[in-house]
Amino acid sequence: MACVPHDKLIEFCTDVLASAGVARDQARVTADCMVRADMRGVASHGVIRLPVYYNRLVKGLIDRAPKGRWVVDKQGTALYDAANGLGHYAGRVAMDRAVQKAADHGIAAVGVFNSTHFGMASYYMLSAVNQGFICLASTNSAPRMAPWGGRKPVLGTNPLAIGAPSNLPFPLILDMATSVVALGKLVVAASEGRPVPLGWGLDKDGNETTDPKEILSGSLSPMSGPKGSGLSLMLDVLCGVLTGAAFGIGLGSMMNYNTLEKSGHFFLVIDPESFRGLDAFKADLDQLVEMVRSSGTETDRVYLPGEIEAEREADALVRGVHLEESLIAELNELARNAGCDQL
Repeated sequence: MACVPHDKLIEFCTDVLASAGVARDQARVTADCMVRADMRGVASHGVIRLPVYYNRLVKGLIDRAPKGRWVVDKQGTALYDAANGLGHYAGRVAMDRAVQKAADHGIAAVGVFNSTHFGMASYYMLSAVNQGFICLASTNSAPRMAPWGGRKPVLGTNPLAIGAPSNLPFPLILDMATSVVALGKLVVAASEGRPVPLGWGLDKDGNETTDPKEILSGSLSPMSGPKGSGLSLMLDVLCGVLTGAAFGIGLGSMMNYNTLEKSGHFFLVIDPESFRGLDAFKADLDQLVEMVRSSGTETDRVYLPGEIEAEREADALVRGVHLEESLIAELNELARNAGCDQL
């Protein structure tokens, strides 16, 4: 394990993506999203994904110079055609527009279609919640999960992220997959050759297994059974059906180098000032937080959504981003092939 300064890692990822023909501003947003994920302990969506994005770019499966455009732009809603560009940049553009519209109208919903994997869902709300907005973000993804009662993967691990501003040193941010575990964690486990807990997924024959490679070729399990299955389905309604993106088995996998992804994203932003006011909202949230905190004991700390991630990010700002030596070697090989400086 080694520690790499976060700013150095962002610059490295930006250089590699730019070498594939991506505009530097779009490459930097993607790099920032990946590194922020690693800093917050979400390695499944961190720089481990860089080789996949790079390879899809050079193979033409992600457009290097997308001509994204707004196809709908009304008072409280908007719809963005990502033109098959990097999903991170499309997500950033969409969230920025949602914040602007919520500031003007109190609430805004913005959708994205014709997009690609956008990384860590909570990334898109970190800035907005610190500006005083309540946010929701989601995306749909290739079918990796069988619906409750089914055996064939039809649903994605479609994540749900909800964030709220607070008087705490960090905003409250829930970011979770609708499967028992995020797909990326299985990818990490498979790359490291280690087993995963029983209950994370099924092999292609529908049997429970601890082999992540078997699950990747089979099906992940929905969290809480029918609840996770139903939530994934409804998020696909928002991200896919509502926006005009692909949905269900129509979505392509970023791990499949023969198909486009055609994913969709959905962002909802609420301005508390348009309800009771931000100060009143935060004051009552303080009371709710205290109720949650006080449910623990002197020796058992009750963590709030986003608290552990915020602590990890603060540590990474000082000590650097923790990366496996094997991953650093893989990234350096990628950099050599791309003609970029190594870490």
